[in-house]
Amino acid sequence: MFIGQLLNPGGALPIFNMDLHHFVRRIKDKPELSSLDDGFVLRLLRNYLSSNPSFSSALKEHPSPFRSALFRTMLKEIRRQLREVYGVFQVSLHREKMLDNLLSYVSLSKKFDEKSLDFHQRLLSSHKSTKERLSSYNLLYKKLFPHTHPKKILDLGCGLNPFSYPYMGIDYVEYFAVEASSLDCLFLQRYFDGVSNFCGLRGLAIHANLLDVPTFPSSDVCFLFKVLDSLESLERNITFPLLSSIDASFFVASFPTKTLSGKPLSKKRLTWFLSFLDKYEEIEIPNEVFYIFSKSSLRKTKAF
Repeated sequence: MFIGQLLNPGGALPIFNMDLHHFVRRIKDKPELSSLDDGFVLRLLRNYLSSNPSFSSALKEHPSPFRSALFRTMLKEIRRQLREVYGVFQVSLHREKMLDNLLSYVSLSKKFDEKSLDFHQRLLSSHKSTKERLSSYNLLYKKLFPHTHPKKILDLGCGLNPFSYPYMGIDYVEYFAVEASSLDCLFLQRYFDGVSNFCGLRGLAIHANLLDVPTFPSSDVCFLFKVLDSLESLERNITFPLLSSIDASFFVASFPTKTLSGKPLSKKRLTWFLSFLDKYEEIEIPNEVFYIFSKSSLRKTKAF
């Protein structure tokens, strides 16, 4: 795939004979981005170039594009977008050690108890979103699960949310955890495999690019915690086809109520999302609002 073929897709000759996959490799040349799916990064790159034709033309004319300020600008912007969506969840050596400690304790105690909960809390605290939910998980699941009674959970863009299992109050559940990074999936699978003999959690980590609208296992409830805003920033109007494709009885989608700098976000900005739904229930905790709705409440066609 060449940039020229992207910018002139129906045309004959490429107007910029440069391999897009080389761009992808350069974008991913950071430890926190290295395990992201190539197809996901390539799609983001395509969107960026097609929405910035003047930029692309200037880059095409440059004698040394990879050394140019234009290229550095593009690299910085795409990496910024990637970090906003996935960069928060990075499996560090510190976090690996925390998981080692948790699994060692559970293998010896052969149960989930207060001390194992402490290990879970430490891991949840190492991720911004799950740290914010930590004081509200008990309340959140008490409000969610009377609706869903899940035996199967699909968690899209899950981050570290699977580590909140001890708060769910569920004796047995099959948990499908979906992430864009292969390393993150390996980390999650290590947790699932390590605790499966001592609790009712049976987990599978799935490496997938949500922008491709993949097929997932059926579930009783699908979690989309702080996912849809980010996906829409990468590809507009992806939400409706994604929701429509998922075989789940219920959905729980959440959105931040504050910016990263702490400024309040108005719920009016979510009109685009709520227009998809005929009926829903709203739950709010500090910094996050959740919408619970059934698959049958999803409108057959998009409402604008």
